[in-house]
Amino acid sequence: MTGPMGRRLLFVDTPDRRVLQAVFLGLVALDLGLRASAGNIAWFSWPVAGGVLALVITALAFGLPWDRLPEPLMMAIPLIDLAVLGLLRLDQDGSGAAAAVVVPALWLGGQFGRRGALVAGVGALLLIGLPGVLYLGASEVNLARSVMLPLVAGWGALAIAVGLERMRAGVEESERDRAHLADALDIIEHQRRFADAILDTVDVGLVLLDRNGAYQTMNRRHSDFMRLAFRTATPARPASSASCTPRTGAPSSRRPTCRRPAPPGGRSSTTAGSGWAATR
Repeated sequence: MTGPMGRRLLFVDTPDRRVLQAVFLGLVALDLGLRASAGNIAWFSWPVAGGVLALVITALAFGLPWDRLPEPLMMAIPLIDLAVLGLLRLDQDGSGAAAAVVVPALWLGGQFGRRGALVAGVGALLLIGLPGVLYLGASEVNLARSVMLPLVAGWGALAIAVGLERMRAGVEESERDRAHLADALDIIEHQRRFADAILDTVDVGLVLLDRNGAYQTMNRRHSDFMRLAFRTATPARPASSASCTPRTGAPSSRRPTCRRPAPPGGRSSTTAGSGWAATR
């Protein structure tokens, strides 16, 4: 699920409240549909009232201007969803819709952080656990369910809240590192230009070679000299026509000093370079 819808459902991007509410309504409809197919539901009952409430609140969620709502009203929708689950539990035959508590819990934790996780836990206790105990009795099984659901809701909301906090902190740190890297690159570029400016003001030719004798950079004076030398050089000759002898005491990896035969009536020129210079 790498599309925009999947990224919102997985809380990679800011969750779409309308999508979350539609998912919740689908789970409620599935629970009621399975109960109705088995004939275990009465039309005038608390579970049906919960389904109608879920339908109404979903229509309201699609019509609300979420960007302009205050925070308490934004919390109201997932809290009403918890109340819907509490109504669905008010049935002697039981209900599997309580598992849908993860949707409002993730909603509250993902949007409101740790405070939303606290609201999810307390809300599930008051809107799901307490009505179930009052309606179905305080039996061991029912009491366990009434306690476990709020704990699961609070823990799930807290887990998503902490996870999103760490993810956002990581994104912010990455942005800071990227800004520092950009600043370092700017400094390096400035220093390079400054060094080039200094080299270009020197009145002698300077060249920078690496350990293998390859050209790395040269100043403008040396560049002008090389351009002038190769433009006025004699036609290319085979390498054997040039007299190349290594510099005294220099390692074999250093470039040789090559002396071209002097043109008629002129002087020979000496250039430190690689083999290609000797053939010019």
